[in-house]
Amino acid sequence: MILIDPQCGISSLALAGLLEALSEKRERTETDEISLPSGGRVRIVYEKSPEGMFDTSVEVRVEKDFLTPEFIDREEIEGILSSLENLSPESAQGVRKLLLELMDFRLAAGKKPEAAPETVVATMALFLKAEKLKQKILSLPVGTGTGTKYSDAGAEPLPTHETLAMARKYEIPLKGLETESSTCDEAAILFLAEKGRFTYRMPSLIPCAMVRAASPEGIAMRAVKFAEKEAEDLWLLEASLDDATGEEMGLAVEILQEASLEAHIVQALGKKGRPLFLLRVLAREEQLAKVMERFFKDTPTIGVRYWPVGRCRMERDVLEGELVVDGYRLPTRIKISRLKDILKGKAEANDIVQNLLICQKKNPDDEKPCEP
Repeated sequence: MILIDPQCGISSLALAGLLEALSEKRERTETDEISLPSGGRVRIVYEKSPEGMFDTSVEVRVEKDFLTPEFIDREEIEGILSSLENLSPESAQGVRKLLLELMDFRLAAGKKPEAAPETVVATMALFLKAEKLKQKILSLPVGTGTGTKYSDAGAEPLPTHETLAMARKYEIPLKGLETESSTCDEAAILFLAEKGRFTYRMPSLIPCAMVRAASPEGIAMRAVKFAEKEAEDLWLLEASLDDATGEEMGLAVEILQEASLEAHIVQALGKKGRPLFLLRVLAREEQLAKVMERFFKDTPTIGVRYWPVGRCRMERDVLEGELVVDGYRLPTRIKISRLKDILKGKAEANDIVQNLLICQKKNPDDEKPCEP
């Protein structure tokens, strides 16, 4: 898993530099380049600099020739997208969706539906490098400056209308910075919304690599790569209910189990010795808001307690196996759980029940079904 830290600002070029720094290639530089249908060429160069405390530090620069325009319109972007060859169909579709959505956000803000050529090539580089890395992406809040920005639509306050619209649509956390300049690259924000997940806090993980990248506009970003771990951070939610029926609780547990990792009920005694239900739910951070909503909608509670908890989880695989009963070979799935040198195996209960019914049908004269 990769944690991106854009709290000091975000740039698609710097973000591409981070993914380049995390790649396994050993060349000193790598370039990403496109030629424009109307003429001109733009090229991104990643220069690896002395690492210092980082495993890899990358300075990103952009090279253009004299024919390269400052901006290209939707029609020319479509022409570039139609010629994509080095991307998989899935990544090519992601690039297309991102750039066209960026045009729509600009149009809604009263601006021309256009983009800088380096934004186009950086977006292609992001999807290509993310595809090669094959890592889950997690991101901290995006740092946004204040002040005024001048564009073809005139003066507008920062963060821009597009940034705020994207944050609202994709529930992206923004963090205010004490700097009167633009620190948000909308293409990079859309990439993280498409390929990553946002979190408000640093997860409890041990880093195995740390890299840095700086863009030509002066935005420096860092990323931390984490190894797969045995423990994971989850949330435990809990509510005490002394005014709910068993039927209500049965339905609530079913609904909450679908929205979370686990839901269960504990019988307890409350104030004045009244019996009550203690409803507990285990959820991932991305499930927290939904589970909280279901608590209030589907139970009589007027308050929910919640706190972060750790969970150590064995790796699980389900293998196809079989049970042999009275010469009959009955397919049965086996759940295999591993943690270091600990190994456990357990037949799936539903398969056992199904096999007992099959065995009973094959032996209708027996008083009891045969036992595996």
